Amino acid sequence: MNREIKFRGKRKCSNSDENGNWVYGFYCKTVRYKLDVIISDSEYGIDPKTISQFTGLYDKNGKEIYEGDILDYPFRQVRDNNVVTFADGTFMLTDGRGQRFYPNNAEVIGNVHDNTGLLKTDEV
Repeated sequence: MNREIKFRGKRKCSNSDENGNWVYGFYCKTVRYKLDVIISDSEYGIDPKTISQFTGLYDKNGKEIYEGDILDYPFRQVRDNNVVTFADGTFMLTDGRGQRFYPNNAEVIGNVHDNTGLLKTDEV
């Protein structure tokens, strides 16, 4: 199985209209300018704290799943919102109890950079 290797990150630029917009593409770090960039149709400087890699997986609606995404899924009559992380050589979900697993019926509902209020557990 081939997996597309791509990244996303939030633009970091002086133009306030474009600053903070998500860009997707190939990631590299320039040595000369010490700048993290995403290259797609052009080159974009990005905030290094927002860099996340595409997992190669999709949620139940066909949306791409990236590191830092918050996924919603029902588990044992509890609705959990968990963060996609990379650890021990694999992408996985980390819930508030420290468990790590990857459900196949999850849905991307946000990410840790834009939606920190989603990091909670509620009963269904």
